[in-house]
Amino acid sequence: MEPGTSPSRSDLEKAQRIVSAALEVLGDFGVPETRVARIAVERAANFLAERERERRLAEALRRAEEDFRTAAQERDWKGVADAVL
Repeated sequence: MEPGTSPSRSDLEKAQRIVSAALEVLGDFGVPETRVARIAVERAANFLAERERERRLAEALRRAEEDFRTAAQERDWKGVADAVL
């Protein structure tokens, strides 16, 4: 992963599986509260995945708006684009 970039979904899933497996092993050895920690890891992973989906959606909407404005300007419909957006 490049510095300053978000982890991919597969990176998040791998990290969640590794941490969950480690916590399960620790739980098998009697370390207390590993179930709670596993739930926290799962919820954190779900939160990060949702945030990434929101980021991708926002980026897609931004690109669509940009494409629409460009197409409107090419057709001399700038006023329409301004009114719609």
